[in-house]
Amino acid sequence: DWSSAASDVYKQQLEMMSAGKIVFTGSTELGKSYFDFMGITPAQDASPNADILFHSINSLLDNKSKLSELSLRGREYIMLNHDVTNVAGKFLNLWNN
Repeated sequence: DWSSAASDVYKQQLEMMSAGKIVFTGSTELGKSYFDFMGITPAQDASPNADILFHSINSLLDNKSKLSELSLRGREYIMLNHDVTNVAGKFLNLWNN
């Protein structure tokens, strides 16, 4: 079903970011606002709009140094939000306070 497929894609994106790979994703507006709030944008926008996708790919081709920056941001995002020790610490902090 659709939700299972979406979950599989999300897991694959997380695995790719943890490996330092550049991920293109069509995040929802809620997802984009979350990344803005967190101050980390770990992926390139791949909204189903040809102009947005063209701009995302072109900006990487024009600025190769952005590739390593995105790679580091993706790994940082994974460590902050998906690392088992880090997430468990957040839960313990909430529990104790």
